[in-house]
Amino acid sequence: MKKSTVFLLMIIISITSINFCLANEKKDQNPVCIIKTSMGDILVELFAKEAPDTVKNFIALAEGEKEYTNPVKNSKVKNHFYDNFIFHRVIKKFMIQGGCPLGNGTSGPGYTFKDEINAKSLGLDKIKVMQPSGGVHQYLQVRSQQDFSRVIVMPLARKMGIKSQQELQKPTAGDTTKNIPVNFERML
Repeated sequence: MKKSTVFLLMIIISITSINFCLANEKKDQNPVCIIKTSMGDILVELFAKEAPDTVKNFIALAEGEKEYTNPVKNSKVKNHFYDNFIFHRVIKKFMIQGGCPLGNGTSGPGYTFKDEINAKSLGLDKIKVMQPSGGVHQYLQVRSQQDFSRVIVMPLARKMGIKSQQELQKPTAGDTTKNIPVNFERML
């Protein structure tokens, strides 16, 4: 998709409002968010048990119950955060991303909260990075060696505490690997 097409799509698809409903009256049911856009409604189930703080924050911002910082005026406000926002990132058949008051993915509500992503509870732990065909799973959006290093190798290196090319190639006890075909400098 050409950049101009993506930009046009971002302008056309704007959020007009976000409403909430429950699929039924049961308390243990996840809330369902209805995102009303210029291109139609999007229904999104929110996983309250798996990410309670994230869901609570999203709902409070959407319903105008939580104060946030307006990045344009650099002032605290309390209204419906997502109304009239655009989806600033659109990847066909994969994802859309919004939530930026500036419309370019560089800002948010002016505060951070803990990351509650739990791959196991969402079933993501069953998805293999490398597919039987030899390619990388499509969810990772790896299109080049540079993407592979950025998306896969660098996060693993960070988690393992590896800080240099020498540490990456240093053998460990029981290591049978002769050579690791990765250039650490390219991962930065």
